[in-house]
Amino acid sequence: MTDFRFEPFIQDYREVRDLLAHAGMWADGACEQRLKAALDASDAILAARCPNGTLAGVARTLTDDAVFSLLAMLVVHPDHQGQGLGRELATRITAPMAGQRTMTTIVLSEADATSFYKKLGFETDMRLMARREF
Repeated sequence: MTDFRFEPFIQDYREVRDLLAHAGMWADGACEQRLKAALDASDAILAARCPNGTLAGVARTLTDDAVFSLLAMLVVHPDHQGQGLGRELATRITAPMAGQRTMTTIVLSEADATSFYKKLGFETDMRLMARREF
């Protein structure tokens, strides 16, 4: 794995927008202000940067610090996928919750990422329901 530098913040939300675009996760016309608001409301953010400072990956969580945590974003630039960076980001950002026996971490996964999350210990739970309002 490349020697990444990990930082608990994002200085400019446009870096995340560009990363999402490179990963095929940003639709043209998507609301940038909504992305900025989501990043601002995060309880934790972890950015992985290449030695030259380029954003290689980012993770963010929301939590009530007692029962539930949501891994709300985990994205790695395609040039760095398959090198263990996604696993490292997920492990580092969820580590504070790992020792709490009442903590449940939830992740909303794209279908093609399900096997990745299962390798990290996540299980499919058919009780989860969602209401989407865009």
